[in-house]
Amino acid sequence: MRTVGDDRLLGMRDRRRHRLSRAISLGAPISMRSKVIGFINLDSLTPGFYTPAQAERLQIFADQAAAALENARLYDTVQCYAAELEQRVAERARELTEANERLAELDRLKDKFVSHISHELRTPLANIHLYLELLEHGKPGKQEPTRFCLLRDFYNSPEESVQMARSAVWIFP
Repeated sequence: MRTVGDDRLLGMRDRRRHRLSRAISLGAPISMRSKVIGFINLDSLTPGFYTPAQAERLQIFADQAAAALENARLYDTVQCYAAELEQRVAERARELTEANERLAELDRLKDKFVSHISHELRTPLANIHLYLELLEHGKPGKQEPTRFCLLRDFYNSPEESVQMARSAVWIFP
């Protein structure tokens, strides 16, 4: 069932189709790397409206549009690479910071260990040295063989401590 409004609409469509069938078109491809990615099309109802110079200008415009699109694509690619690189640099910096913190902790522990070993070796050596001096000068009435045995034991004891200290210094230069 058709109404008056439908007839009017149909008439407008026909008139438009009729106008477009008489329209003159001018077009230019938008090409990148020998591949058509788009098309620019101009229409005019005036016959002979477009000249060869206008067609040439339209192609120049299409080529410029292709260059702008390619530049935008390349810019986007560079931005993606820059973001990826920035992320990788941040990750590597974090890893290096963690490694540096671990090294600082290990260095602190090494210093603490060497300090502790040094203290543990110096204290007995100082005591041994004191006893050796006492034995060397002796107390009146001490028997000579007993003093000799004590001196020998005390003499050997520091040598073992010195060897241990040298080993610790060799391990932790």
